[in-house]
Amino acid sequence: RILKPIGWWALSLGWATNLVAQAGTEVVLVPLSRVGEDLRVGSHAQRVTVRRGYDNQPAFSPSGDTLFFTRIESDGQADIFRFLLGTGTIERVTRTNESEYSPQTMPDGVGISVVRVERDSTQRLWRTGQSPDQDQALLPALAPVGYYVWMADGRILSFVLGRPTTLHVSNPQTGQDRVIANDVGRSLHRIPRSTAMSFSERVGGVWLVRAWDPDTGSRTIAESLPESQDHAWSPNGDLLMARSDTVFSWRSANSRWTPIGVVHVPGLQGITRLAVSPTGKTLAVVLNEEEQ
Repeated sequence: RILKPIGWWALSLGWATNLVAQAGTEVVLVPLSRVGEDLRVGSHAQRVTVRRGYDNQPAFSPSGDTLFFTRIESDGQADIFRFLLGTGTIERVTRTNESEYSPQTMPDGVGISVVRVERDSTQRLWRTGQSPDQDQALLPALAPVGYYVWMADGRILSFVLGRPTTLHVSNPQTGQDRVIANDVGRSLHRIPRSTAMSFSERVGGVWLVRAWDPDTGSRTIAESLPESQDHAWSPNGDLLMARSDTVFSWRSANSRWTPIGVVHVPGLQGITRLAVSPTGKTLAVVLNEEEQ
């Protein structure tokens, strides 16, 4: 049996791992635009994936012309695929004996980084996407990794499974690693125009979007939307979350979440993960398949 990465909500509820990973999900693109200072979600939705099954974890390439995502096939194997925005075609990226999740472009632009579920079910960060003999474990001593994000200085911020979950900052060059937060969520991001990183953390039973800066430490940005766990940033620094089918942005001036648009796709419902293109003009969301 192949173990699948799970989110903090699955850990806290004790759900079976394979049931969470096999849930039917689809990746959808919607336009983003500005009206004055306000960000808006357009009404036209483009489905990237159209099939029953798990298509999830979207991540744009730095150029914005490619959207990577994770797909689980009928045999339970998870591999990385990419959607080419210019042509609308989907290509397979990985084809290994292990399952790969959470694709991101490597900082040097060569290959991708992934969470690989190894044959003994250990979850580590790997470099892949080139020839198989060039695959490399990035943080061999750190496991089980669930999610991660690259920092601007080449270090890695990782969500590590456990009770509680922990947030690690690690240097793949030196192997140096330290824990900077506990009881954290899966959504990890760079904050635009800043050296800080964002993550979610449960404090006193309340989920918060927090910022961690290598020089100044942690601070609270906002209280998370109720029943929501994923956030993202526009290049201009808009903090985004979603609840049900509505996308919200955080307004620090009045300390509240403001709805900026609804994503409506027949047969799909409930936005989870979000990713914003480097230009800020496209939003990728994951929607759940309605039960048939």
